Amino acid sequence: MSSVEETGRADIYYVGSFDDEILRYENRSLNLDIINDTLVQAVLFGGHLLIGDGSLMHYSDGRLALTDRTASPLIDLIEANYVTIYSRNGGRLSEMPLEMQRIPTYRMLVNDHVWPELRSNLQELEIILRNKNAVEAWPTINLGPGFKRLIELAFEQLERRGFEGHLTYSQAERLLEIFKSRINSDPRLPARTVWKESYDAPELRLSDAAKSLLHWLGIETHHYNSAMTSSHNHPSRRVGVVTRYSYLFDGLRVPSMTRALSGASVSELPMPRVPKSMRLSNLRDGSLLSEFTRFGSDLYTEKHKYLAAVHAALMDRNALPDARLAADRYGALISGAATRHDRDEATAPFLNVFHGFLGAAGAELGAMMPHHMLAKPVGTICAPIAGGLVSTVYRRYIQSSVPLAVDVFDPLEDFKESLPTLSEPLQGSQWFAFLPLNMNAASDHVGQLPVF
Repeated sequence: MSSVEETGRADIYYVGSFDDEILRYENRSLNLDIINDTLVQAVLFGGHLLIGDGSLMHYSDGRLALTDRTASPLIDLIEANYVTIYSRNGGRLSEMPLEMQRIPTYRMLVNDHVWPELRSNLQELEIILRNKNAVEAWPTINLGPGFKRLIELAFEQLERRGFEGHLTYSQAERLLEIFKSRINSDPRLPARTVWKESYDAPELRLSDAAKSLLHWLGIETHHYNSAMTSSHNHPSRRVGVVTRYSYLFDGLRVPSMTRALSGASVSELPMPRVPKSMRLSNLRDGSLLSEFTRFGSDLYTEKHKYLAAVHAALMDRNALPDARLAADRYGALISGAATRHDRDEATAPFLNVFHGFLGAAGAELGAMMPHHMLAKPVGTICAPIAGGLVSTVYRRYIQSSVPLAVDVFDPLEDFKESLPTLSEPLQGSQWFAFLPLNMNAASDHVGQLPVF
């Protein structure tokens, strides 16, 4: 019903937030909370997802999500054609650990007693993937030169801001020299590994803060590079990326629409209102989430009416009444759907779901997801940043043990003191957002990369 042009979203988002490099850095594993929360927010406010097979297969909870419908809605969303698996071996997940035993995790897995049953379950999933055409091959493109190109682009932005005070100009210049020399010697070398080796060079004498900045820069660069190269397979597809929001790659995203002069202000934008007692776990039922993706269903229809109405209000404040009605209808449907699928009410963690629209200026408030807090109950916050509705998760504990089914709250009033700040976009808590990319920028990037 509502097109991506009307809502500012991409057709599909490459999921960078499952990146094992992030998880290793934070000394944690990908767990079902991270996986399922991302799936839920993508269905409610984001878009279709492109998920790397290795991101899931590398972790036990990722493998569980791939094989157990009761643990995650992932299989149901694959069957609903909402999730596509990004694969280098044709989606043969049951063969991946056997083919990649050079990696300790996979070597241990194939020697574990659980492997025969897991392999059988993965083979069943492969049938679903084939039947739904839910596998996309990584393009035969050399990603190394793309990574280098984006690093150089990011350094132009960093230089304008004095490298956030963490590198001198001479250090930055020497770092790029080292990196380009190493990556040019063999463009097929793993770019992120070469990047880390480069900024770890003793001669640079970089501080821990500088290395942290450069580490996250490498992660963000990898996510944009992977997302944009996926457009090689589908040049007309609007691609986005789930990664940290920062100023480094502003030029690669959809041009910021913020709002038209005649548009509504950020504080005027309507938000769906839901009960304080609502639990995200109530929305993790795969059959329920699939209803949000099924064209013609009430949930699908109201979701897209709401996204389009908010976009229209940003352009023309006269559209605010319609946006408020759309927000009320969508909030009521979300609440009703969650109530119908309530499970284990006595023990489930309490949840506040809230949706706020921060606009482009809200980037300063950090419209992203804090992974270091992912063990806590969650709330959802959306923001039309960089031309697209950005869905993110913010978590906090709810102390009350008694459901207040009729207690509805206003997120901007009740939670404005709790919203995270991001005074240094490259430092501090790492937050993630759904960011639509500029099609021309993606096409230009892919066109400069060598094909194997």
